[in-house]
Amino acid sequence: MYWGNLGDRDASLSRFPRLANSGPRPQEPNSDGNNRYDDGVLISLILKTVLENTPCINTFLTSTLKKKLKIPKSEGKRFSDKIRYLIKKLERHGFILVKRISKRLYYIFPAPIAFQSQKGASRCEGKEATLTRLLKGTPETRTKAPEFEPSKDLLKKAYNLVSTPRYQRANNLWFTTATKYWKATKLLDSDIENITARFVTWLEDAQERVLLFLTPEGTIDIKDYSTRFTDERKARQILATAINSLKRAFKEYNKAVFITITLPPVFPMKVRLYILSYLLHRIKAYIRKKECVNCPHFRANEPQKKLNPHIHVLIFGTDWVMPKHELTRYLDKHLENFLSKMGEHYKMTINKRATEEDVKALNVLGKRLLKKYRRYKAKHEKYEGPVNWITKIKVKDGEPVFENPPPDYEKWIKSRDKRSDGGFMEVIPYIIKYTIKNVYSCSFGGHGGKEPPDYGNLAFYWLFRIPFYNMSPKLRVKKEKPPPSGYVYLCSCYKFKLEDALAYAEWLLSRESYYI
Repeated sequence: MYWGNLGDRDASLSRFPRLANSGPRPQEPNSDGNNRYDDGVLISLILKTVLENTPCINTFLTSTLKKKLKIPKSEGKRFSDKIRYLIKKLERHGFILVKRISKRLYYIFPAPIAFQSQKGASRCEGKEATLTRLLKGTPETRTKAPEFEPSKDLLKKAYNLVSTPRYQRANNLWFTTATKYWKATKLLDSDIENITARFVTWLEDAQERVLLFLTPEGTIDIKDYSTRFTDERKARQILATAINSLKRAFKEYNKAVFITITLPPVFPMKVRLYILSYLLHRIKAYIRKKECVNCPHFRANEPQKKLNPHIHVLIFGTDWVMPKHELTRYLDKHLENFLSKMGEHYKMTINKRATEEDVKALNVLGKRLLKKYRRYKAKHEKYEGPVNWITKIKVKDGEPVFENPPPDYEKWIKSRDKRSDGGFMEVIPYIIKYTIKNVYSCSFGGHGGKEPPDYGNLAFYWLFRIPFYNMSPKLRVKKEKPPPSGYVYLCSCYKFKLEDALAYAEWLLSRESYYI
């Protein structure tokens, strides 16, 4: 076996004159009854024993020192831990070398003289000073090794990626609001008020706008600026599509599973939406692997009190995924996986045009968010993962019914009005309750005129540009695509500038190049 170049042992010993005359010099027991010894005494004994018994096994070293110092059996474990700690310290400073045999057994060698002489006189002087400090028992003033700190440029780039919309054309008021709040982790009441005020400003501005189109007959047609927030007819059409699709789904499938997914408030707002979509994708992939069939889903996007996004999901064609605690841990594992490789997931599922630098920056941000998430879990012992609720849904007498209703179901069912036929739709109104509420708000009557519109919830959908709900294509009612209308967009303007806009449109039409 090769033991290495140990050099002249006598020369090694002569370099440290205190070791030659250092005998066992135990310290008096402390007042608390623990028979602890001075570090300087133990270090000198360790080095002397290793020099005299090379190669020295750690168990031999510990038993030899116990005999020399007459350590009682009651203090054996404490003394062994102390020796192991000092061996690690001497190895870290380069005075000994360790060759591991097994998990608890290893050889100890004195560091070769050639190793120190090759490093130069300044290094040797530094090691002499270190040994002198250790022998005197002076506490080590070693600073903690700095952890890897990602460059500020990479983090700044990552936050810009998740907080800057990728739309080429956008309203300036919305764009500045999104850039400011997409990267926010928590929204204060003042932030929510500010977002709501900006939404109302945008809403009032949109109501004052009109659009100018060129008809196939060659005339100019004026239409109101119509969105789901400004047009009651469009909002009610969205609600009707949801209800019809869900009714159609429950006629086709007699079973489903309901899942609510909520994330802790430790991620930027936009990143939460990425994570929610990723976790839903993982659930469907698990079901597809288990059932060997692609089960369609209906997803309702909802804001919480602080506008934190969470989702309610109906997955049709199955009534069982796994027990709640298992699903929670399953999604927790995938959540950590997403954060550890956030850049790769972003490129694969969100923006395929992301550059290598973008992926690198998002990986740095993801690892930082992963640390925050793990600190949150350590601080909140009851938190296990992102699943809030899971229950089966079965169809009874033509009506879908929860097997185990969500916690807020009873409170919600008491607060809502009965249908005109006197019955209750047990599941569908609960799933789309925010869509119903938003439709009332979009009609500017607020619950049929009884309450003011809830602009706070509408601001959530406006800020993130997300729909009230999503569904699988299989659940959508298929409609024939209408033929092209033949309308050509000319421009938009405020109503009080309509005359100027008409003059501008006439000028556009007078240019031959406009028709090309």
